[in-house]
Amino acid sequence: MTAREASKLIKQVCTDLNIPHAKVSAKTVGFSDLGRGERVFVTVHGWERGYEAPSRYALLADVAKKHGFSVDVEVQSCQA
Repeated sequence: MTAREASKLIKQVCTDLNIPHAKVSAKTVGFSDLGRGERVFVTVHGWERGYEAPSRYALLADVAKKHGFSVDVEVQSCQA
């Protein structure tokens, strides 16, 4: 799966689960210097604090694992 496809998939899952977020980005990282292939990493930016529930993140992680990439979230900071 390409970085673009992975990004679109996670964005759709966030929309389906009503998880507010600012954007989704993805990149492909090569590990050829370690004798390994490439891996796609997807980041959900602006994940709102109310949606930090492990079950929501676990659903995203399961989708990512099933499709062979990794996902992480960047939690939105609180505005004072």
